[in-house]
Amino acid sequence: MRKIKLPLTIDPIFAANKGLEYMGFCASDQFMRIAESVDSIESDIDVFLLFKIDEKQRAFIKGHAHVDSKLTCQRCCSTFLYHLKTEYYFIPVTSGTYDNLSETYRGLYDYIEMNEAGELNLVSMIEDELILSIPAFPVHEDNDCHLFFPKMGKGIIQEQAKKFHPFSVLSRLKKK
Repeated sequence: MRKIKLPLTIDPIFAANKGLEYMGFCASDQFMRIAESVDSIESDIDVFLLFKIDEKQRAFIKGHAHVDSKLTCQRCCSTFLYHLKTEYYFIPVTSGTYDNLSETYRGLYDYIEMNEAGELNLVSMIEDELILSIPAFPVHEDNDCHLFFPKMGKGIIQEQAKKFHPFSVLSRLKKK
């Protein structure tokens, strides 16, 4: 399957009835909120969308998206390349129908609200999910960060604890 540029909006019910599957990309300049949340976006956003009908005859959307971005390491304040990725499962709903859905759907899927015309804004949906995948405290991998202190490993703390114990004086008194 070749990659295509995704449409901005889609009718998810129609797409699910047809069993449409999209593998494509969205230009990074369409994702303004992500651009504000990261230092830079390094590539177009790769997206996979599958529109299907489940066994209870409900339309659902399954997909994933990923993009390379640059984030600032909160440990050393330098930028590093980070691969944002997300997976999502949605049931498209109309305004005000969240409460009418059974508990079974609430555990399996998230809900996404369609507009008045019964369409979804795909860019907004994908952007929301990618923003949620940005780490709250981005840091390099321990080996890549120049401020990583290997001496502060768990083993050294345990060795120091064995060397001196605050109650060791009491054990000497007990022996006398």
